[in-house]
Amino acid sequence: MKKKIILIVSIVLVAVTACALLVGCTASTPFDFMEKWFNAEKKSYFSYSESSTLTSNVATYFDGNLIKSTQVSTKKDSEGNKVTTTNVVIIEFSGKDINYYYGTQTDNETMTWEVSVSEYDEDETMPSMKRYFNGNIEIHEVITDIDKEDFQKNFKKKDGWYQPIIPVKYDYIGIKFTAKEMLIKDDIDEDIEFSYKYAIGSEDISIPAEATKALVEYKKNLEN
Repeated sequence: MKKKIILIVSIVLVAVTACALLVGCTASTPFDFMEKWFNAEKKSYFSYSESSTLTSNVATYFDGNLIKSTQVSTKKDSEGNKVTTTNVVIIEFSGKDINYYYGTQTDNETMTWEVSVSEYDEDETMPSMKRYFNGNIEIHEVITDIDKEDFQKNFKKKDGWYQPIIPVKYDYIGIKFTAKEMLIKDDIDEDIEFSYKYAIGSEDISIPAEATKALVEYKKNLEN
């Protein structure tokens, strides 16, 4: 009997540890998930929007060392041809400086890079990269405008998505979450994967050689 009790306790401890490491336990509400997301050392944010003239995809990553945001926009020019523009921002904390690398590319042209630097005074406290990332990400109003009680009272699960019991009250929104990601649709009936996605984990980020070269040129110009 004693061995059985020890075994049960061990299983419980493994399960608790797994939840703490975000490997297997689904959050019970969007707010539980976002608490884990805010505390995660690596995380991602995605958004998608489309209209009759423009389609936009945004992917933003924090890998613990760098922040990278990529926006891919497609629209039609005056002749009706599709033009795709890719804008990249990579943010690097270096000493008391924050380096911003801006990359721009149209269709299949070579990406061009520019740089700007924000300098903190010696007596100023720089934010941590995680706090900087958390503070510059768009948090959907469903997270900021309602609380756990509102969610549990006014939403029900249908077809894998949490949907408002009275749709018009929450603009027909849909929410789906697992242990690793949360998807939000602004309109549950829209035929898209998501409008916004928050994910725990990040792709690895590196600074392209062309961007590093642009930083060197930027600093040379400051000296002249």
